[in-house]
Amino acid sequence: MTQTTINVRRKGIDFEQNFCKYLRVLGWTASTTRDSFKRLDRQKVDIITNAPFAFQLKRMERLRPSPVEILESMPTKAGKTRVLVHKQNHKPTTVTMFLKDFELLLLQKNDG
Repeated sequence: MTQTTINVRRKGIDFEQNFCKYLRVLGWTASTTRDSFKRLDRQKVDIITNAPFAFQLKRMERLRPSPVEILESMPTKAGKTRVLVHKQNHKPTTVTMFLKDFELLLLQKNDG
């Protein structure tokens, strides 16, 4: 592996670990699938959490495949909304989900 490859991989690992810390601060459990949940990691889920979301994290300048393709590749589990969390250098972190899932979240909030 080249030094660049190692640095890119380290950025991804750090991003996942920091996102887990962020979720814990918000009161959720969170751990990465990188080591202990290889099956889920292969299924494109990066974070195990008791939050109602399945998270895929990307720490790269250009998303390839596209956000839609990434979300579609994630498993659909009852009660878990597929969410893509993306971070580019020197830019704020963004969250992407399907509009129909966003609508359901809005309706749940409105009912409660």
